[in-house]
Amino acid sequence: MEKKYSITGMTCAACSSGIERTVGKMKGVESCAVSLMGESMDVTFDESVVTDAGIKKAVTALGYGAFDYGKVPPKKKKRFTLGVRFLLSLILLIPEMYFAMGHMMGLPVPHGWLNYGFQVGLTLAILLINGRFFVSGVRAAWKRVPNMDTLVTLGAAVSFIYSLVMAILAPEEPTLFFESAAMIVTLVTLGKWLEDKSKRRTGREIEKLLSLAPDTVTVERGGNQLTLPLSEVAEGDEEQPSKAEKWLAEKHKVNLNSVWNIAAIVLGVLLAVLIFVLLPQYLTGFTGFATTGLEGLWFNLIEGGIRMVIFLLYIVGISVFPTLARVYRYHGAEHKTITCFKRGLPLTVENVRGCSRVHDR
Repeated sequence: MEKKYSITGMTCAACSSGIERTVGKMKGVESCAVSLMGESMDVTFDESVVTDAGIKKAVTALGYGAFDYGKVPPKKKKRFTLGVRFLLSLILLIPEMYFAMGHMMGLPVPHGWLNYGFQVGLTLAILLINGRFFVSGVRAAWKRVPNMDTLVTLGAAVSFIYSLVMAILAPEEPTLFFESAAMIVTLVTLGKWLEDKSKRRTGREIEKLLSLAPDTVTVERGGNQLTLPLSEVAEGDEEQPSKAEKWLAEKHKVNLNSVWNIAAIVLGVLLAVLIFVLLPQYLTGFTGFATTGLEGLWFNLIEGGIRMVIFLLYIVGISVFPTLARVYRYHGAEHKTITCFKRGLPLTVENVRGCSRVHDR
């Protein structure tokens, strides 16, 4: 029997591989494939040996959620979202860094146990705000399927415990790393927050991309050309090219897609050379520096700086203009859609999101 499940709670590739190993080792399971991006699991198993409930129980025991595909219960509203956790951690991290490193910049900071007390209190508050890392990390390590949360837990816990012991045993000149423990969980929370925003944005763009699919297509059946709704296209139907494509193919033996691809590549290379090579050299020429000797060094530094400014303006331009930004997001979603189609999967947002951008085209 083949069945697909929805999996919740995965945060990294180690999570998906751990689930695959655990479920794959169960008696009666022939194959198991977990998609991290698609948050799904495909299992082929013998119903007489292992049950559907047993597979779900094995996944749940690892600390993840397992449900029939598409039947994930609505998430409860979290008290602290990733964004709120990061902002609270950052607010506490700033004074923590002051007490830990302020003396290096000559700033007035308290010394001795007063300083240690502030560091312990602030770090402990940050660790408690991000306690989900420790719950997930310890549980995964206990089940012998360590994941990224286990690594975060190990790094933060070792830094905190070592610093606490050193503050007690050698309070005169201890080497403390409380700020390291706080910094680790704060930055990882920031990364998870950005990743979550990216995944949700990608999902929305995939939905928009799928909505662009044509309602009808012209195919050939029994020597006749028919215009059919997309839902009625069957295996073996061949899409008929447009008149322009037929004319290019018959008259000049050229594929229209090849023409567009070559034109786009040539134009892209010309623009790149113009913007990032010729334009910086032209602008740097106004400085009057020679291209050799010491002046040549300044010439190259200024030219490199202009290139960096142009590159930053390029990035800002993409983010400011929604149409340009959407082109880049559509490009990745397009390749995922192609992979999904070539695998023979239904073109749903969940299936497309779980597919790779890499395919033989």
